Amino acid sequence: MKKLLAALIAILSGAAVAAQGATLSVDWRGLPNVEGVLRDNSKSHYGFVNFVAFGPGWQYVAQDYAAKEHRKESIEDPALGRGLLFTGKIQAGSSKLAIREEFYDASKDGEDKTHVRWTISTLDNAPMNLERAYIRFPLALSDFAGGTVGAATLPAEFGDEWIGCGDKRDIRIVSADGKKALRVAVQSGNAVIQDARKDKQDRFELRIEFPDQKQAQSSTIEFDVWAKPKLDVPPPPLKLAANAEWVEYPFTNDIKPGSILDFSGVVAPVEPAGQHGFARVGKAGHFEFENRPGKPVRFVGGNLCFDANFLSKEQVDAAVGDFVRRGWNTIRFHHIDVTITKDEWNDIWARKSYPEISPERLDQLDYFLAQLK
Repeated sequence: MKKLLAALIAILSGAAVAAQGATLSVDWRGLPNVEGVLRDNSKSHYGFVNFVAFGPGWQYVAQDYAAKEHRKESIEDPALGRGLLFTGKIQAGSSKLAIREEFYDASKDGEDKTHVRWTISTLDNAPMNLERAYIRFPLALSDFAGGTVGAATLPAEFGDEWIGCGDKRDIRIVSADGKKALRVAVQSGNAVIQDARKDKQDRFELRIEFPDQKQAQSSTIEFDVWAKPKLDVPPPPLKLAANAEWVEYPFTNDIKPGSILDFSGVVAPVEPAGQHGFARVGKAGHFEFENRPGKPVRFVGGNLCFDANFLSKEQVDAAVGDFVRRGWNTIRFHHIDVTITKDEWNDIWARKSYPEISPERLDQLDYFLAQLK
């Protein structure tokens, strides 16, 4: 009885703290933060709601580092009024997705509340083909271990990976000291709490999962967060149309040879990589080649991740030509170790030994390296 009474008091006091003090802001990536409540781990001072997806073969991607073409503008909803609209694009393995997030001030009767509608959809009208997709609220263990979710206690020690959150229409998670609280009401989507110590993370995660993310072309979750919206909604967009005074200018990301953006002459002369020996730091503190001492060299380039390291020969030829015209003379190959294997991300966490390398992908990488050299 004492434990139940303490849990009820913590819930009520925590909900009051969340209603009166917490604010919800959205950063440039479209990632919301309930300030003062969300932390990625016990040592971090910040945290944010992150979108996570596992594409075909369980290829992992997250919005904080992988989303692109971010855009913020205002939006009008007949029932909720003017709000903030965020859009972006992301690729989960071979699945290319559009992200659409809407945020509205739903405060009422003295309670601060933000309404969120979050949609993912394919860019090619095909099924999304995702193994899993959800957004996660990170809750540091040092804050919430020993706290409560509803009438239940969040474990101080790891037990089960999945923890029930009660009625998803009114989830109340309160810190152990009762000073921090997260209250969420889910109208569309599934909700669960993960004890992320299973994955060696220093946090709990409240996850709201997108329904039917494998077969559907789009999926939406909708929920309220008891926090004061701090949305910085821009004014309605100004729309321009071609007329007698304005003409549409077509944009392309390709660099035309010989154009003003062709920097291929900066990387001159074009010589096979390695011809002058290893790069090192010279006496003057600049990079130079060991067989060309005293002549400084500057490295400029880009970073390739996952499937971008494994292209067809036609794609490689086009990419290398583009890199040269950009003035690049170096490339970083990043995240090739899993993608180069036959099984890729399938059952990666259950493997006891390193999987077999795909001969096709190895050939693609070899060709890419040879052309870059």
